Amino acid sequence: MDGQSPSCRLEMEVGWQNINIVALEAGCRYKKSLQPEEIVILETVLTTLSRTRIGFKYKIFKKDGTLAAEGFTNHAYVDERGRPFDLKKRHPALWQEINDIFGGQRAIRQRDERGRSSAGGKSREV
Repeated sequence: MDGQSPSCRLEMEVGWQNINIVALEAGCRYKKSLQPEEIVILETVLTTLSRTRIGFKYKIFKKDGTLAAEGFTNHAYVDERGRPFDLKKRHPALWQEINDIFGGQRAIRQRDERGRSSAGGKSREV
């Protein structure tokens, strides 16, 4: 590792497009302790989607369903030089595909405000 925390810089590759996202803020509330080798279920929910930002909520459950931690991260899209950019302008086809899948920014905000944390979320054991 280059000394950066994995939570501070994430990279995702979308097809042929290399899109970097950097963390603007993160938070976590720990509810129960976990052991290093313990199997957990991670629920990730998209909470914010805009032309310049993306945000997620996370819940970590013990295998028995007990909530162990919950948190959030908010990110900005940046280019290879670290400059923020507008995803819709730079990658219009990708922006359209994302909006088709998630129903646009307004639908995401409404889903989050109604507390439907599992709607649109992905859970898997890790």
